[in-house]
Amino acid sequence: MEVVLDHLYARRRQDLAAVTATLDPDVVHEGVRPDLRCGNRRQVLARIGNNMRAGSDGIERIEILDAGPDQAVLGVAGPRFFDVEEASPDGEVFVLFTVKNGLITRMRDFRSRDDALGAARV
Repeated sequence: MEVVLDHLYARRRQDLAAVTATLDPDVVHEGVRPDLRCGNRRQVLARIGNNMRAGSDGIERIEILDAGPDQAVLGVAGPRFFDVEEASPDGEVFVLFTVKNGLITRMRDFRSRDDALGAARV
């Protein structure tokens, strides 16, 4: 969970160099649809950069759940996510993070906490 927290803190500070330091070069970010997939660190950083430019206004709640020794589920909710395809109708997004050797190797988006936890090796 520490790596995920470091990643989130770097994103909050909009420190792209610090974000980069948390990501494996071969990191993959899978959206809820196949066409929302980023297949390497460069693509993931481009997506994160776009999110940073959009700002963090409209986030009301963040939760992080331990999903095992190398996984964590991040839940984010608020009005910012009402019109985001990856989100639930209630404006929630859940991301399953996988970490290996101190770096994030995979992020996978879900519309529900149960689906994210079900995909984790809990």
